[in-house]
Amino acid sequence: MRYFLGITILILLLACQFQKKGKNDKLVADINGKELYLSQLNIPKLRTNADSLSYINAKAEEWVRTEILLAEAKKETQTDQQIENLVSDYKKNLILAKFEKNYVSKNLDTIVSAPQIETFIASHELPISSKGPQIKCTFGKVKSDAANLEQLDQSWKDQKMDELRSYCTTFAEIYSLEADKWQSLEDIKKYIPDGVFKKDKFTKKGYYQKSYKNHEYFLYVHNYQEKTNELNDADINKIKKLILHQRQVQLLKKYKDDLYSTTINEKQIKFYLN
Repeated sequence: MRYFLGITILILLLACQFQKKGKNDKLVADINGKELYLSQLNIPKLRTNADSLSYINAKAEEWVRTEILLAEAKKETQTDQQIENLVSDYKKNLILAKFEKNYVSKNLDTIVSAPQIETFIASHELPISSKGPQIKCTFGKVKSDAANLEQLDQSWKDQKMDELRSYCTTFAEIYSLEADKWQSLEDIKKYIPDGVFKKDKFTKKGYYQKSYKNHEYFLYVHNYQEKTNELNDADINKIKKLILHQRQVQLLKKYKDDLYSTTINEKQIKFYLN
């Protein structure tokens, strides 16, 4: 089958100038009156003509196989109208989704100010992790048989961030090296089992290291506070996304309502069952 199809395509490409869809297009294959043209294949730039021909051959055979299977499927399908309706609805939804996305990208105000964030928080129940105790720290969890633990211990003690990132990327099971960012103490403790570090270790600046159940835990506390008026970056980003989503919904609703009202006022719509 492939050999025959390859010969057919070669003849069509090199000799049959009269079988063209347009001036610069060539017919590649046909089955039951349905035609496949060269322009439909989106042929990439390949090194040699032989590579191009091989690509065309493969794509043409794939197309033929699909058309054969589709023809058989149509024989067994008794719900052609239902399928047409589904295709129509899907196409309509794609068009609307693309239009709405373009409209939003051109018209949505994406600037979210600090007062707007505060107003949003005041009027919504939100899972804000910044409300509890906050900590600036680095921590990591490594297997006790990992390589160069002594060097890692010294690097953590000295907070040599480049060395820590290089090591943790390869060996650490869990780690966080964002020493300059406030994080929820509750979130940090989720990754460190109870009993590894005493409670007061999290509240005092300094370096702590502990072996526990075949793992080594490293913690360097840079700062701690019981409460903060600042939201951490994660909470700010979450709230911004919620605000922007709310704006997007309102923007599209207003546009659709205005468009509907304009069309009604211009008497382009008629209802017949009222």
